[in-house]
Amino acid sequence: MIEAAVDNKVISWGEKDYQIPLEMELMIILASPIIDEEAEKKLALLTNREFNWDFFCHLGQYHGVIPLLYKKMQQLDLKRMPSFVKKYFQKEYQANALRVMGFTGELIRMTKIMEAQKVRLLAIKGPALAEQIYGDITARLTSDLDLLVAREDFWQAEKLLLQEGYQRIEPDFNVTAKQMRNLMRQIYHFQYYHQQKQICVELHWQISLEEFYQTKFNELWNRKSIINKAEHQFYTLSPEDSFLYLALHGAYNSWPQLRMIMDVGRVLQNNNLNWELLVRKAKINGVLEMVVQAVSLAGLVFELSLPEVFRKYVASQKIDWLVQFGLHKVLQAPQKRETALPWTSIYHWEYYNEFQYKMRLIKRKPQKIKWLLKKFTPIIKNYQEISLGDRYHFCYYFIRFLDIIWRHCLKRAGNE
Repeated sequence: MIEAAVDNKVISWGEKDYQIPLEMELMIILASPIIDEEAEKKLALLTNREFNWDFFCHLGQYHGVIPLLYKKMQQLDLKRMPSFVKKYFQKEYQANALRVMGFTGELIRMTKIMEAQKVRLLAIKGPALAEQIYGDITARLTSDLDLLVAREDFWQAEKLLLQEGYQRIEPDFNVTAKQMRNLMRQIYHFQYYHQQKQICVELHWQISLEEFYQTKFNELWNRKSIINKAEHQFYTLSPEDSFLYLALHGAYNSWPQLRMIMDVGRVLQNNNLNWELLVRKAKINGVLEMVVQAVSLAGLVFELSLPEVFRKYVASQKIDWLVQFGLHKVLQAPQKRETALPWTSIYHWEYYNEFQYKMRLIKRKPQKIKWLLKKFTPIIKNYQEISLGDRYHFCYYFIRFLDIIWRHCLKRAGNE
């Protein structure tokens, strides 16, 4: 088990204090949107203390921040950093850079193919987001391509992917009409893989679950940004829509990695958005708490000043709980996951917290009820394990119910 060095920094929110290992503190400083003279002095002091460099490498990998950290390390004079750490970060950065350049070429190619068939394509996350907020496609870790199309164009887009040599890997079976209708309410993308190119594509028909955020593709398309690369172009979300997506994606996934907060911090530092417009859109769509949570986390972790429009919302009790939950996830999870705990101690406690967290994220009661009911509707796993066809589709609801009973009741009793 990897051990952290002696704790040094403390991040406080409300009555809760979070002890930060030296290695995590160094990573946060390097990932900060701006490194001033005071930060450079802090870096020199940190690297002069007893340091677990293996744990630092582990944290960089876990939090997905190695590409940006490597670029920052190239600009700074970190004399005490061992050569094996620099070589490790260089190797990981170069591997990511090669992968991203391949992904970008594929994105440009797929954009042309889709356009030829009158399918509108928006790139979300990946190279598009890296270029939009960092000005460098290699500065952000990318492991797949996320493509968004209109719901009515989804099957045509899938057909084009399959013609280009991609195979659907999730779900990896032929989906019936009723299964597809159900899955389109349960999830918001399918996954594809090109064996020869080793590229994974997630094809989205919406950017989030309907309970968390509803928007029309045409509105996103009309506000789109154009990114030019190597005399070619592709399309992505507008800066405001991209920020909303960052907040939604981070909130829905409970902020497990520092890179999610790092992206938000970079946008805050650039400060080139129409924040009043963004807040109005967030209010209309019922996601203001998620946006304020994102902004608060970035401000706390990277010590950034918040735009004035957000300050009156930060003090609310609901935001206080959401921020505490996010801080716990991003600051404590890497150390916690290295600790051997009984299955019930980890799974059921975390499941309950996640359930409570998601319920607080969803603002409107009808959406809360809809999300709860979805817990009892069939999932991909049920369709994979038993093939019944549309005539007996209702049986999947009984299978799903038994699956829940097994995982959360019977299996728990057997492990206690």
